[in-house]
Amino acid sequence: MRQMWRPLLLGAGLLLPVTGFASVADRALEWAFPPPGEQPVRGTEVHSLPGSALQLTWAQVHTRSHVPDWYPAGHPAAPEAVLVNRDAKEYACGYCHLATGQGRPENAGIAGLPRAYILEQVAAFRDGTRGGADPDFYPVEAMRGVAHAVREDDLAAAADYFSALPRTPAAKVIEASTIRRVIGTGFSYAPAPGGGTEPLGQRIIEMPEDVERFELRDPTVRYTAWVPKGSIARGQRLAARWGPSGAYACAGCHGTGYRGAGAVPPLAGKSPTGIVRQLAAFRIGARHGGQADLMRPVAAEMTAGDMIALAAFLAAQPVSAAP
Repeated sequence: MRQMWRPLLLGAGLLLPVTGFASVADRALEWAFPPPGEQPVRGTEVHSLPGSALQLTWAQVHTRSHVPDWYPAGHPAAPEAVLVNRDAKEYACGYCHLATGQGRPENAGIAGLPRAYILEQVAAFRDGTRGGADPDFYPVEAMRGVAHAVREDDLAAAADYFSALPRTPAAKVIEASTIRRVIGTGFSYAPAPGGGTEPLGQRIIEMPEDVERFELRDPTVRYTAWVPKGSIARGQRLAARWGPSGAYACAGCHGTGYRGAGAVPPLAGKSPTGIVRQLAAFRIGARHGGQADLMRPVAAEMTAGDMIALAAFLAAQPVSAAP
């Protein structure tokens, strides 16, 4: 499990964790695995969100086996398997991926994914053929635990539910060279205390627009992803023609508009940070077996810059249903 961290102020004003990234295969991608941060001690204060009838304490919001379903009218009736895990030690599906299936930057949006793909990925987490480029990144570890513990009938019900949900874009993508100063928190990013700016460099910084509501697991929170200038245009070129002979094109497998094809998942509008993490996992073979083997040669020669550009372009594409 990732170690707790304390911030180290670098010359450029960037806050990075002192420990916790020793196992990242490519240190140029450390930013894609933000740490949990140090959460403040919360008491018994009751929290609410605009337009929601729920009133929950911090402890209730963060009971991993029960989903804080703030807006039940905002999604179809969810099966019990999505909202509650019978094992109080394990995460309910909707706790991490939210009851709307939109997910958060540290995991994945699974709304609208092909049912067969959802089942395939849970099986891959269970048998060890799906891992991460940083094996200590806790969300991957948490998913392994869920995959081993979930009952097949619960998994089937959850896959039926999430695959039928509509997708929405994960983040608004903005090209920049300078961004507000940030810290890692909740496996995501937040504005650093005291304000200020810092160079973006060769990173993608994906951040909730309201950190407090993000920490309350509000499914309506929106995200912004800052990407290096020129990334989207470069990513468009790479998506159309990639590899030593230019033989690879993302649309060849992922469909028109990168909206998915059959059991192959969509890429359009996905979290750019998540796309980078998966490309890195394919590159080193942390994801292998089955359809994942088709991605290994595609990602094998990708640099961190290539991954950033591709992710920026794909994340900026409009979301719509597969044809």
